[in-house]
Amino acid sequence: MEQSVPPHGTNRKVPPPWVEGAAFERRRYGLQEVVVYSREPQVRLYLNGQLVGTQSTSEMKVVFTLPYDPGILRAEAVITVNGSRLTVNVR
Repeated sequence: MEQSVPPHGTNRKVPPPWVEGAAFERRRYGLQEVVVYSREPQVRLYLNGQLVGTQSTSEMKVVFTLPYDPGILRAEAVITVNGSRLTVNVR
């Protein structure tokens, strides 16, 4: 079962994922790389509420390549606690 809740009540401190490059909003052409750093094994990236993709982290980093589209980027780190999948969000 998947829930989108902060990991309160767990014995584990989970830092949120973070997205590199505020300059993404200023780029108006071509494909862009969006770098997401997370200590968790899997990351999802959303642009304007639409899922761009899900990738496994390698050395705490994931790189998504997508065409520029103005809007809001949101990353989710996916973790499993006591058999339940949780997500930690960052904008």
